Amino acid sequence: MPTRVLLVELGDSHNELLLTQVSALQGADIPFSVVLNDRLRPRLHPDFVRRAGGLSRLRFVGCATPLQRAAAAATVRRRIGAEGISHVVVNTASGNAVQLLSLALPRAVEVTGILHDVSRLETSSRQKVISRRIRHYLVLADHLLPRTPPEGLRFGAFSPIEYPDATPAPPRADLHLVVPGTVNRRRRNYDRLVALAKQRTGAGGGRVVFEILGDITRHDGPDFERMVRSEGLVDRFVFHRDFVPAPAFYSAVAGCHGVLPLLPLEGPSARAYRHLRISGTTVLAYGFRRPLVLHRQWADMEDFALTGIFYDEGGLPSLEQIRAAETRIAAAYRAEPRFDPATQSRRWLDFVLRRC
Repeated sequence: MPTRVLLVELGDSHNELLLTQVSALQGADIPFSVVLNDRLRPRLHPDFVRRAGGLSRLRFVGCATPLQRAAAAATVRRRIGAEGISHVVVNTASGNAVQLLSLALPRAVEVTGILHDVSRLETSSRQKVISRRIRHYLVLADHLLPRTPPEGLRFGAFSPIEYPDATPAPPRADLHLVVPGTVNRRRRNYDRLVALAKQRTGAGGGRVVFEILGDITRHDGPDFERMVRSEGLVDRFVFHRDFVPAPAFYSAVAGCHGVLPLLPLEGPSARAYRHLRISGTTVLAYGFRRPLVLHRQWADMEDFALTGIFYDEGGLPSLEQIRAAETRIAAAYRAEPRFDPATQSRRWLDFVLRRC
């Protein structure tokens, strides 16, 4: 059977991973199709749509209700037969919709799933059902590869660091740092962010601005904005009151001095980010070759040691120290294959086609 790949994302996030995969397929001249959750339509970057052949080439499916999820699985199965698909890649290989999909996939098709949280292999009964059909998993960093893989499962790693070209937005201050995503206290440490905003950089001073790259009116955003106002820190923040379109989002990241993941410092979540999952914010920074701004607690992790600017309870480093770190980090991005989009595309393709 000729090689033809179907990329599937039935969740409502992680579409940013798809450009690396499309690039790999186009570079190898392998035909492909794409099926996406319809909630992703407004989030797609025009460059991805163009590279995928236009909106008419993308198939959107509903996944909000059990009936829609069943219909989505049936749609994928029909496309496999109608288009002669040989390989399916499930971009987020977990959740209700993927469990139904795993039961519908023909046995003759090779299936790879991208696993965003390795703990699901042990803690999720649903994932165990999915793994009866999806036997090949990719994780998003080498350090997430299971030390003792479950029997019968195959694992590989790649980093989806290809992003659309973006014109860097002019920095809004001497030090312009961005925090991608809506405000969500379950995922990020915003108390630490307020503490940083209260402090200036060290010797050399300079104005610091933190830009929240998400809709401040959603989730925990209104409470956080009230906290910022009560602390008298409004001039240190940039807020958006609507969804930030992909082109503007990427331009802000490309033009900033650093990206703040606000990773937790203690508890189960901190341990998970060391061993079980990776923050999408870190992958975003790698893709645009921007420094990560992290608490010094994370300096012992190899990728962060290469790409990080570190702060502690004393606040951010001086502007002079930050400028020196930017030079070091730029050299690491040029030198390290792990940060090369073409290398990561090849890793993805070799795994999916069983070349490794």
